[in-house]
Amino acid sequence: MSDLAGKLCVVFGATGFIGWNLCQRLLREGAIVRGVFRKELSTHQRQESRIQWMQGNLVDRAFVSNAVAGCHIVFNLASTSSPGNYNLSPAADVFDNVLPALQLAEISANAGVERFIFASSGGTVYGALSEYPVSEASPTEPISAYGVGKLTVEKYLEVCRRHLHLSCVSLRISNPYGPHQSAHKGQGLVAKLLDCASSGEKMIIWGDGRIVRDYVHVHDVVSAFSGIAKSATDIGLFNVGSGRGSTVNELIALVELVSGRQIQVEYVPGRAADVPINVLDSSLIAETIHWKPEITLEDGVADTWNWYASANQ
Repeated sequence: MSDLAGKLCVVFGATGFIGWNLCQRLLREGAIVRGVFRKELSTHQRQESRIQWMQGNLVDRAFVSNAVAGCHIVFNLASTSSPGNYNLSPAADVFDNVLPALQLAEISANAGVERFIFASSGGTVYGALSEYPVSEASPTEPISAYGVGKLTVEKYLEVCRRHLHLSCVSLRISNPYGPHQSAHKGQGLVAKLLDCASSGEKMIIWGDGRIVRDYVHVHDVVSAFSGIAKSATDIGLFNVGSGRGSTVNELIALVELVSGRQIQVEYVPGRAADVPINVLDSSLIAETIHWKPEITLEDGVADTWNWYASANQ
């Protein structure tokens, strides 16, 4: 029997890409799942009757308290921002994402939650470093409001660990991809490339395509969340990535190979918020809970293409 069997887990951001995949993972492990969402459910999400759905806003303290009540584990994957947003209005990111995350942590501590797991960003909190892969001990110099916001929440969660005795763990995820990722939300290069391969739409690439990223399949991401939820570790921070770097141009070639379609690409000047290379060292989580990525980029992109093709028939 799974260690999560019978435990009430609340997932904030349950309708998002990682959140939905995490809910499915938790259900398979026998957990009781409460899914919190802000806007609306898709058709297939409405049909998932095993999830206790709750709609509301994280700024509403009473709503959040009700959502957390009786829960053993809280997963905070809720976010209204992406790496390209909020750079022109950083204060908005604080009000929309940082403050609600801190309020959720405080309420969770007061409710006696066993573990609080936060989805941070391994792709943005480190910034443009000179040595890779980066470990949890590497300097953090984020160059986007998104990265600064994620790092700020991490630091406050350390305060909650020390002073509110809340068992907090932040997972710095690299670049997740896989089934159920939207191609139209400003994140998810794999999803966008697959969409362009399917539709024939032109793909806009910021820069020359030589930016290097660490792509990790969502199956491996939610496996890390599950593993941390079940572990007794008192370490509060882990990288979650594949450890392999791939350029954008290499990813384009792989999608073309998997899909059998040629993608029309237009290169435009790069963005200031894009670091040139990001690859994570995930040896700490491997040593701590024996987690490791199971799906190669080649197999993962093929899996995602097959899902995308069937979902859009």
